[in-house]
Amino acid sequence: MRFSGIFTRLIGTLTILNVCVGSLALLPSAFIFPLYIYPNNSCSNWAPLLSAIPTYSNLQFILVINPASGPGLAGSQPDVNYQACVTQLRDAGMDHGNVKMIGYVRTGFGGRPLNSITTDIDTYAGWAATAQAGVDYHVEGIFFDEAVTNSGNISSYQNYASYAKMKLGPDAYVRLFIRKILTFVLRKTNDNDTFCSIAMLQITLNPGTWDDGTSSSDVFSFADMIVTFEKTFNDFQASVFPSGASTPRNKQTAIIHTGPESAPMDMVMTITQTLGLGASFYSDLPNTKAYNQFPTSWPGYLDELVSAQASTKN
Repeated sequence: MRFSGIFTRLIGTLTILNVCVGSLALLPSAFIFPLYIYPNNSCSNWAPLLSAIPTYSNLQFILVINPASGPGLAGSQPDVNYQACVTQLRDAGMDHGNVKMIGYVRTGFGGRPLNSITTDIDTYAGWAATAQAGVDYHVEGIFFDEAVTNSGNISSYQNYASYAKMKLGPDAYVRLFIRKILTFVLRKTNDNDTFCSIAMLQITLNPGTWDDGTSSSDVFSFADMIVTFEKTFNDFQASVFPSGASTPRNKQTAIIHTGPESAPMDMVMTITQTLGLGASFYSDLPNTKAYNQFPTSWPGYLDELVSAQASTKN
């Protein structure tokens, strides 16, 4: 009973601390990155991202971690490069709380066996169990790829989301809280944002498209973000994004590839201002390369995201 009381107080404290997230000066439209690039020794392949995170400290980075079309073998840990480099990504965003990492899980458009999906989630949960001072490569949510949003599949995806929240939920927060206390003490920092960077678990579904005729808005009731557009630059238009109280655009994401080297600023303004999307990604590269290479003009799109949102701030 005593442990239960302590645990309850810890969760209550974490709930209060999570309010700090809203006070951070993060822009409302985030950058999502399907980070399917192997980090390599010394994180050299991720160096551009590691540099960008503290530079764009008011921009939320949602990073999809994907070692092997998922976490790898059942019950496995990522290799030492992933362990070290995911930790570096987290540390790069520590001061401003602008990094959130979510684990990739393939769902096979509703055809992948349930036990395969839950095994992937269990494996990511095992990563969280290793969190300690100096090394922490846990994920803070799941990116369910190849999702189906029609009414016949909604219950399956709701079950996936519930399972992920159960496996990656309160226990992971306690581990994260302990690590942040250790970091605070060891670094002797006075920056209160160190505590305020604790993030809520994020569930993202990626159907890649939205069909008003078959897609069910019910997915918005249990998912934090829906990728309602994953197509080429030439396919992009504002009218393809659903609108309304049941399909809020601040919970929608656009993933755009195969375009000009620099994203046209009018498109970025449409994403951030006209539509008010929760997150976006842009690459000039085709979809076969867009997620395993940095865009040619990196970090140009980040500049544009920040500029477009700053232009109407205040």
